[in-house]
Amino acid sequence: MKQKLDLLLIALTLLTVPITAQAQQLPSGITLHRDQAYIEDRDPKHRLDLYELAGQKNPLVIWIHGGGWEMGSKENPAVIGLLWSKKYSLASLNYRLSTQEAFPAQIQDVKAAVRWLRANAAKFHLDEKRFAVVGASAGGHLAALLGTSHGEKTFEKGPHLNQSSAVQAVVDFYGPTDLGLYGTSQPGDTLSRFIGGPIQSRRKEVQQASPITYIDKTDPPFFICHGDRDTVVPPVHSQKLHEALQKAGVSTELFIVPGAGHSFIGGFNQNDRVMAFLDRVFGTH
Repeated sequence: MKQKLDLLLIALTLLTVPITAQAQQLPSGITLHRDQAYIEDRDPKHRLDLYELAGQKNPLVIWIHGGGWEMGSKENPAVIGLLWSKKYSLASLNYRLSTQEAFPAQIQDVKAAVRWLRANAAKFHLDEKRFAVVGASAGGHLAALLGTSHGEKTFEKGPHLNQSSAVQAVVDFYGPTDLGLYGTSQPGDTLSRFIGGPIQSRRKEVQQASPITYIDKTDPPFFICHGDRDTVVPPVHSQKLHEALQKAGVSTELFIVPGAGHSFIGGFNQNDRVMAFLDRVFGTH
């Protein structure tokens, strides 16, 4: 189990490699606001980069990086290619890692970032009614948890509590959705560091950290993508999430990629299914 979970760390770092050169030169009409503090402190993990699209009230896509909840950063977001569509602004988040603090610090930070973005929507020409979140692996887990746990007061910490942390669309690339499916974890492995101890002795935290726990009919539309050969986060996680959303009456689409393992997200604009999902939800055809 530890070997499978720790493979996540290597796999997720590879996500940024193909798009580094692309990120160095942005398309016209995009202004990068780097290192915006969504919580006013000295912690660099409470910073985000905002790629603002010129125009009025543009929909926003929020990227949450992966890395087993214990590594990675907002730099070179894997979905930066969407900026070339000239339809969306993009925010890329840092959040506290499990090496710094265990769950629920990560989802508390993500929600604080969303509230900051909504509080500053007018300043950056964002449509506060059209926020989407996209994440991969550990980031997919946080994206799904953000989508299903709206109204969960335990996760609402920090400034701008008068603002909503809800999102209007979720794209989850192969994120864990029911952490109990892993059965056990060993002290010091990836999952234990995230939860704060072996999961078999922290059942309450495992339930609280699982996106599937909070599903109800008010959840936003989901697009879920998973490789059928993923051994780090088995496809059953996405299948169970999809089925639970369907049962609750939530709009959901599951795309199983034949022959794909873990960390296959690449050129965002080449994924017609995801772009079609965002266009359909936000009316940006």
